[in-house]
Amino acid sequence: EVRNVLKDDSFVSICISDSHYPADENTRKSALHALMAIKGLTHLIPVDFIAHLGDVGLEGSTVNTSVLE
Repeated sequence: EVRNVLKDDSFVSICISDSHYPADENTRKSALHALMAIKGLTHLIPVDFIAHLGDVGLEGSTVNTSVLE
């Protein structure tokens, strides 16, 4: 659907928010799958930029983004 409405001067962005690094294994897998889905989108449609609006960590934890590289 995105490709159907794109024009020469269009840009495509993905906005993410509140992807707290989960403390348990089940929700950690869910967060990883969400990041992988976003990466997959960038291979299907021309994404110009991705903005993350905050709340990446939880209680000092960090997110392992190496899966996105």
